[in-house]
Amino acid sequence: MAYLIRPLTHAFLDKIMPGSREAEVDHLWTNLLGFYFSEQNDYGVLREAYIRARSQSRANVCVCTLHRRTITKVIVVENKRASEAQTGIPPLSSWTHAKQQLQNYMLNIRPRQPQWESHTMFGILGVGKYVKFLQLRAGQNELEYFQDDGMYHLEDEQDSFTIGQKLSRMRNYISARRE
Repeated sequence: MAYLIRPLTHAFLDKIMPGSREAEVDHLWTNLLGFYFSEQNDYGVLREAYIRARSQSRANVCVCTLHRRTITKVIVVENKRASEAQTGIPPLSSWTHAKQQLQNYMLNIRPRQPQWESHTMFGILGVGKYVKFLQLRAGQNELEYFQDDGMYHLEDEQDSFTIGQKLSRMRNYISARRE
């Protein structure tokens, strides 16, 4: 719930409507992740981060940290806008495409970060004001849900508590493994 008490978060949420640009969802997640993964704790939040050198492919948002004195992407976010026709929960097709895209990005990033290969990377799927949390465990090539397969609404008070817990658990996992 912590992020819901912030007026700036509400301002970003208000800009996300059916048919609004994907960038509005990106701005929300850049702001939200900056709240949980702060510079004071050696995290950075990158928007439109290239997934590898000499590539035009970009993740919408990434969280990075220093590990073995190297900037390391530890969370990758793939966002999609809510379609103009969407008034409620995003259809399964929105999630399926975004999940495959996220998995491809994470599988491309991982081998370029040998310093983090033995650790889990996390993924976040945002479709409009809804979110799912995933993970790519070390040695695995398939994304799996992080803790549960829930879909959470960013403006729902109960869901916001769970979202905050998940982000905090991700941060704790990453912080405990940095060298």
